[in-house]
Amino acid sequence: MFCGKCGSKLLDGYEFCMKCGTKIDLLISEDNENDVNISFLKSKKKILIPIITIVSLIIMIGIVFYFMQYAKERSGLYNNIAWGTSKEKIKEMLGDNIIGGEEGDNDFLTIISDYDGMKDVKGLVSYYFVDNGLHEINLTLINNENSSYTDSMIIEKYANKFDNLYGNKKEDIGSYIWNTKESKIELFYVTDKFVVINYKDITKAEEY
Repeated sequence: MFCGKCGSKLLDGYEFCMKCGTKIDLLISEDNENDVNISFLKSKKKILIPIITIVSLIIMIGIVFYFMQYAKERSGLYNNIAWGTSKEKIKEMLGDNIIGGEEGDNDFLTIISDYDGMKDVKGLVSYYFVDNGLHEINLTLINNENSSYTDSMIIEKYANKFDNLYGNKKEDIGSYIWNTKESKIELFYVTDKFVVINYKDITKAEEY
């Protein structure tokens, strides 16, 4: 005999189904076994369809989000900050970390300790504006004497990162250059303990 609720086979002498706990008010003979199994499968199908639909939707959203983020990274924007972003918006994003940015200033500066997880490497990030729109970002990496990183290690770290994102670099005198759809990125060694990465908007280069 079988449980009228879940379709499980019942043990002789039990008043409750051992699987779902339902009291055995309705005993089903083996002649009706197929009907019970079909009914049970249909009920499981009704439950599984919405679950599969939701999981599929979550996966699709995740894939779309991944490719959107990937596209942003390959655009060559610093921290995905769009060119043309207003000074007010940048000030709001930077909050208390901002230096400068007073009325009439055309650039902001932030100082970030242990930049990009590199202990004792300080990052000075300058934001430059034209007509209230962001058009250039300059990142100066200052390698503290206590740092375990050499200047060469820092240059190699970002050269490899940019090669992977934007393709092979163009080598210029004392610098590496990557051109993306929206930015020109230049990595160069200034002097001992100073490495600079410059991001420049190329979408409106003719206007500057």
